Amino acid sequence: MKNKSCTILFGILLVFLFLPMIQEHTKLFKVKALRGVTTKTEFPAFSTDSLKKGKYQISLENYISENMGFREPAIRLYNQYLWTFYKKTYNNSFAHGKGNWFYYWAGVDEYYGKELYKWFDSEDEAIENYEKNISMMCELREILKKHNIEFLSFMAPDKAFVYPEYLPKDTLRKCINVFEYYDKRLNEEGFPNIEMTKWYKSMRDTIDIQIFPTIDTHWDFSAVYGFDSLFRFMNALNDFGIPKIKYGEPIKGNKKWTYDEGILNLMCHIKNKNHDYIFDINIEHDESSRKPKVLFIGDSFIWELERRFNIRELFEDIEIWYYNSTVYKGFDKHEYNKQEINALESILNSDFVVFYSCGHQWHRGTYKFVEETLSELKSANLN
Repeated sequence: MKNKSCTILFGILLVFLFLPMIQEHTKLFKVKALRGVTTKTEFPAFSTDSLKKGKYQISLENYISENMGFREPAIRLYNQYLWTFYKKTYNNSFAHGKGNWFYYWAGVDEYYGKELYKWFDSEDEAIENYEKNISMMCELREILKKHNIEFLSFMAPDKAFVYPEYLPKDTLRKCINVFEYYDKRLNEEGFPNIEMTKWYKSMRDTIDIQIFPTIDTHWDFSAVYGFDSLFRFMNALNDFGIPKIKYGEPIKGNKKWTYDEGILNLMCHIKNKNHDYIFDINIEHDESSRKPKVLFIGDSFIWELERRFNIRELFEDIEIWYYNSTVYKGFDKHEYNKQEINALESILNSDFVVFYSCGHQWHRGTYKFVEETLSELKSANLN
């Protein structure tokens, strides 16, 4: 009996030892993929030189660790352990505030007056950089106007400023607020810009529902208000005839995971009393309506546009340059690196070029979009 038990235990041990290997090579069991940005690691090419220098061993170790069987549930299980017992996460983008409120750390640091000093040594250096960017934005706008293209910007709402009462505790430091500075100066220079944080701060006190989800840093359902305002603002610049958006009161939806909660890659949901909300949205056309071709350059706040609206009814064509790097062309979102496309052709084929970014990210300017575009226009003698 004892020998039989040992045999069974030994067999179970062998299964556990070899099952990850079997899973790695056969993908026998379907597992939920991890969320977030990933870079595929290729199997390393062998050479005696790379072996001698230790490069082959390191590359092989990285490949094995990223392709081992059941890697995804193992990571989720460990992440769940860290979150459940210590309220910690390996995702360094998110700050854990009071009552399970999530914020971007950069937004928290902007609120407390610390973000500027991650990018610049002093306020004078920061202002010099801001003014240079503003000058280039105005210059690019004037050039694109000659080609009948509207260039504008909007600043997505920053959750840390809309709901500061749930922020992690820190010392408030008096400092320039980057998006307020840009908003003021762009308006003074006559550059079309719409800033949404102030509006969302006032809106939170005028509606009965929470306009930011607790465990997501993005604007979620309230993006409908923001994009509707953006499209009205765009249309007011040149009376283009962008189709009108009509929507009623928000009603509760049934979405389970928020975007940022999913990126934490946990096994279980975080307790959260918020609800998702949806709108009954109608896009109206009349004899004066025209659907524009729009190029968006910016951050992840853009993805709610596709989720909330029928973009084929709004646009003739759409292109998204995510952080001015990854390109998503057309309604089917064909993906490219920016270096793989004719960037100038995309710009000149647009009716509107819209740069947008969440408030605290304006320290980074336009992610080099303006500088690169001005250089290409001048090289092509189109300035």
